[in-house]
Amino acid sequence: MRRHSLLLLPAFAFIGLIILAPIAPHFGDDLIYPVVSSYSDLTITHWPAFAYTRDQLAVTGQIPLWRTSILSGTPFVADPLSGVFYPPHWIAFIPSVPLALAFNLLMWFHLSLAAGAMYALMRRWNVNRWAALISAVAYAAAPKIVAHMSVGHVTLVEAWAWMPLVVAALIPAPASNPCSSGHGRGIWAGIALALCLLADARIAAFALALAVSYVLIVETTHEQNNRLRIGSVIVILVVVAFALSAAVWLPALTLTDGSARSNLSADEAGVLSLDLKYVLGIFIADRSGAAERTTYFGLVVLALALTGVKLNWRTQRRRLVWLFVVIAAGFTIALGTHTPLFYWLAQLPGSTLLRVPARAWFVVTFAAAALAGLGVDSLMNWTGRVQRRSTLLAITSGLFAALFGLLGAFTARSVSLLFLGVLIPVSIAVVMLRVQRRLSARRFAQWALLFVSFDLMAFAWAVYRPIAVSDAFADGQEPARWLAQQPDRFR
Repeated sequence: MRRHSLLLLPAFAFIGLIILAPIAPHFGDDLIYPVVSSYSDLTITHWPAFAYTRDQLAVTGQIPLWRTSILSGTPFVADPLSGVFYPPHWIAFIPSVPLALAFNLLMWFHLSLAAGAMYALMRRWNVNRWAALISAVAYAAAPKIVAHMSVGHVTLVEAWAWMPLVVAALIPAPASNPCSSGHGRGIWAGIALALCLLADARIAAFALALAVSYVLIVETTHEQNNRLRIGSVIVILVVVAFALSAAVWLPALTLTDGSARSNLSADEAGVLSLDLKYVLGIFIADRSGAAERTTYFGLVVLALALTGVKLNWRTQRRRLVWLFVVIAAGFTIALGTHTPLFYWLAQLPGSTLLRVPARAWFVVTFAAAALAGLGVDSLMNWTGRVQRRSTLLAITSGLFAALFGLLGAFTARSVSLLFLGVLIPVSIAVVMLRVQRRLSARRFAQWALLFVSFDLMAFAWAVYRPIAVSDAFADGQEPARWLAQQPDRFR
């Protein structure tokens, strides 16, 4: 690893810590909880599973295959959400580590990893370091993933962190690098995908789609030898990923026929499909913490992403076409039952196992973060002239956003409208100052990083709250104590 990469590790850790700033004062005692709910999947699903694994390891010294604490017993290891085989989870199975601390460390590690993974991807695309860092912040602090973190979707956050690395590993490295061969790329991408799958198979499905589509759209040429090489990369990627993660998907596969999800109708599988009206959340953030309907990227990220499309179309067309395909596919799938396409997709074997189409917005968010980095990189290297109509369009958009946002904020007392009225004009102003060369490349990047961070952290800190473990488990304590005092065979 290069020296400058090692120096960036504390920066990635700092990004993760800033996102978790509200719980930092009591990092070992508080839990991340949604602002509008008294319940979270963190304490309903993941905490009991981790506690059960820890207890069984302490008593029997073995990984529990069967869970005796639910109904008359249920398969445990075969449940992909048990998390037994995902290596970072093993810290939670150490008896001396409080579970609250373990969960917070896991979130910190994976948010930091998400930043580092996106940075690595952008650098593989030869993007400037400042631009790559902005993409890293846009990805790690993406409102979509922070909203899911707030409602306790632990494994979704963990798998999200690995997704950029799956794509980054597929990009040819310098010829002197041993990973530059097709086999090497397939192996490393397969390892990243395996870790993604071990964390959460649902996000791994998106990561696999990103990887295969990237290879087919960006890397494939008309040369027959190249096509064969690309085909071998995909095969190696799939074989390595599924071989290394077999401990998770193989037991789960044996129980698929008995799973309720395997028999869902299209309408049942399409629960929480994204209503078209929530797409307006791209501009006016929904700060209620409703994770499945969150579509916000960040207004500054949006402005930089649109700039990236404008300035890179001629020089990086294949890459942009791929990102457009990702956005179009993610957007369409997220709409779910609101489009006829979903009912056709629901007929494909295994498709109903994924459920909740709105989560396809994850890949749209990924593309937005990548485009923002490309936009910053192009602006930092800007040497041309800005067209008059582009200037007019930018000024008109800024004035409209300011008028609509500020008037709306005044009448509706909406923080999100206030952000719209301020951040869009500010973003446009900073971009215009750069193209007019009134801002140096480095100073422009610093301002862009500041505004992106301000926008995204303001959202992140608004959608979750710290809560003491005792308060999180206060509901039901009295009947739990009474049950614990009954004879051993009491049910």
